[in-house]
Amino acid sequence: MVQRGSQYVLFFSGGGYTDCNYLTSYATAPSLSGPWTTAFRPLMTTATFDNHSVGLEARTSSATRCSSTGG
Repeated sequence: MVQRGSQYVLFFSGGGYTDCNYLTSYATAPSLSGPWTTAFRPLMTTATFDNHSVGLEARTSSATRCSSTGG
């Protein structure tokens, strides 16, 4: 979490790190107690790097590689 001016920015990740649903995103709030507003879309997803995420492919079998639809 960082503070930028009068806003707090919280970075977070979701989904399983080794599957096709992993994402990173952020939320902003005017105070630590909120209300928090989640970003319109994730910063990055596994699908963003489909067929380019060598690290992910090296840890999983070729049968579980991610498609562009995230499945």
